[in-house]
Amino acid sequence: MNLPSPSLSQPLRTPTSSGATLRPPSASGDHWAVQMNRRNRTTSMVVCFVTLGLHVVERGTPWFVWPLLVLQFLVYPQLLFVRARRSSTPLQAEIENTLADSVVFGAWSAGFGFPLWIAFAFFVGSLLNPIAFRGPRALGHGLFA
Repeated sequence: MNLPSPSLSQPLRTPTSSGATLRPPSASGDHWAVQMNRRNRTTSMVVCFVTLGLHVVERGTPWFVWPLLVLQFLVYPQLLFVRARRSSTPLQAEIENTLADSVVFGAWSAGFGFPLWIAFAFFVGSLLNPIAFRGPRALGHGLFA
């Protein structure tokens, strides 16, 4: 069975309570949430990399933390972008990606022994991202993750 592929000139349909289309695809054809989160996630993860790198240097953390920081904060955001971009439901993939971010932020906070300023920044980021896409009902998911 051959199904017609969606045209890049057609707006992407994002389910809403009214069934309306939220936004057309970007010039690249990606869902607006995928493009927005790529920019936001990439920028914020570079800031996290620098911040945690300074923390690692100050604390004299073992060398093997550096490759983990590079993978987590420089490579990981690009992998999530590819995952969401290739998904048949890009908005749902982005929501799942924000929850994955929350889990990862919790792991890094715990790994560093919950330093207040790092843990607080990760905690706020873990709550704001899911709430931005799903509203207050996502608060519980962000807290759990």
